[in-house]
Amino acid sequence: MPQAIAIAILSNVSFATVSGAIQAVKFLAAVIKFAAITAASMAASKLLAPKMPSFADSSLSDRSQATRNPISARTIVYGKSRVSGTIVYLSTTGDKNQFLHIVLTLAGHEIQAIDEVYFNDELVPLTGNVPTSPNLYNGVARVNKKLGVAGDTADADLIADTVNLTDGKWTSAHKLSGIAYLYVRLTWDAEKFPSGIPNISAVIRGKKVLDPRTSNTAYSPNAALCLRDYLTDAKLGMGMTSAELMPMPSAASVR
Repeated sequence: MPQAIAIAILSNVSFATVSGAIQAVKFLAAVIKFAAITAASMAASKLLAPKMPSFADSSLSDRSQATRNPISARTIVYGKSRVSGTIVYLSTTGDKNQFLHIVLTLAGHEIQAIDEVYFNDELVPLTGNVPTSPNLYNGVARVNKKLGVAGDTADADLIADTVNLTDGKWTSAHKLSGIAYLYVRLTWDAEKFPSGIPNISAVIRGKKVLDPRTSNTAYSPNAALCLRDYLTDAKLGMGMTSAELMPMPSAASVR
């Protein structure tokens, strides 16, 4: 390609003398060198440029895949998103261990709402905390939603369900305060759970953020407000001060 560029340039140049031809050769060498450097620079930039995520990107699909990790970091969720999380408690009860108890964290902070719950990729409509009949999981599942309200109490159903365990019982001390999570109790049924424990995920409306124009803290999908919250959050974000941020326009100036 560099040689082709140089030849294309020289095709319009005529040589009146030998000296002119020598100068043309030097010019050709300079053009080839410049073109080679430019091509190499463009190739390097392309290789080093970050790749845009696609819907096939595993890093995106992992967001709706439950995991078990004893040192998992708290997750921040802004806007509305389908997410899963970390299983922080897993236990069985019953005379035949037919009840499976799962605590699945969704976000490391208070959220606005848990709108939908999925087992694998199937939506599980709920009436209260039980699947709506004639849903596939009616009678074999119970889902309790916790929004991560600061100072909230431990899940009363899980405390009652595990009270007779010698080890691993859930107590009033297990508040998970400030963490949004699901407590799911499954009843063993070979027909309804042919592949074993389903992957559990949920569609949630995430973190409440401050709008400095109104001084209100509430759920918002506004990208600018979410970014500002992350930059200023001293616990989960960057901990910047308001003075370090550029002032936002007033509500009257926004069209």
